[in-house]
Amino acid sequence: MSEIDLPCLFESNILLSGKAYYGTGGRAMAVAYPDCLSALADLLLWNREKNYPLALMGGGTNILFSDEPFPGIVISFERMRRMFWISKTDLFCEAGVENTRIAEELLLRGKSGGEWLFRLPGQIGSTVRMNARCFGGEISSITAGIATLHADGRLLWHLPEEVFTGYKQTSLMDSPEIVAGVVLHFPLTRPFHEIENEMRQYEREREEKHHFDYPSCGSVFKNNYAAGRSSGKIFDELGFRGAKEGGAEVSMHHANFIFNRSGATAGDILRLAGRMRRSAGEKAGVLLDLEVQCIGRFERGLLD
Repeated sequence: MSEIDLPCLFESNILLSGKAYYGTGGRAMAVAYPDCLSALADLLLWNREKNYPLALMGGGTNILFSDEPFPGIVISFERMRRMFWISKTDLFCEAGVENTRIAEELLLRGKSGGEWLFRLPGQIGSTVRMNARCFGGEISSITAGIATLHADGRLLWHLPEEVFTGYKQTSLMDSPEIVAGVVLHFPLTRPFHEIENEMRQYEREREEKHHFDYPSCGSVFKNNYAAGRSSGKIFDELGFRGAKEGGAEVSMHHANFIFNRSGATAGDILRLAGRMRRSAGEKAGVLLDLEVQCIGRFERGLLD
């Protein structure tokens, strides 16, 4: 791969399998680590002239990198981690702040509304971009505003109603804008022990379902609420618990989780996911969309 010189901290010729929870991925030309809004803007402006392919990597928790080399720049937000209160109720977070850190900050302040963020893998930028939800909470319900950077370097501000468009859907998913920062709104207070107890309950539920036993992306498919039951329940009914493809295996405890059990490739994971999706359509009459974000070049048919 050719030598490049980015306007921020970066690593070149990096193996992406070491950057994402799933443990898959070929080499990227570079991984960039901007440390603030202006550094991210400088990177985007620099790339307007270079025109390299760009990919976003939040915490690497909901990403499946292709086994093939990525001929461009992966942007990591791990150095954009500033977080501070701008009022008694509003918390500003840069895109790289981890969800669990936000929940812990709210606990210390006695603020309610973000308990469900505890142990939710990932960073707030990607959480907003995909309108993440779990345990009855949804990021759209606690977001007051979103700062984005356009690919041309412009800093933009959006209200929630301009961004959140539905269940795990936002206008930013197919946009040249990148979530750079978020203002979260927490008007409600609650006793410390009540908040902590709820957070620990969510943690126990994740552990009881063995979410963290092996590398995964969490839920592979979104739910289709027209089906009247979760995707995990559908795959359970279809007998997919323990199903395997190469080194990939469906969890025995949550049938919408595919683990990287033993050196699975991205192809292994997607072939298994494809079997599951086809079975859901043919046998249960339910169409399901991938929730995991697939980045890079994949074999023809793997993403169909």
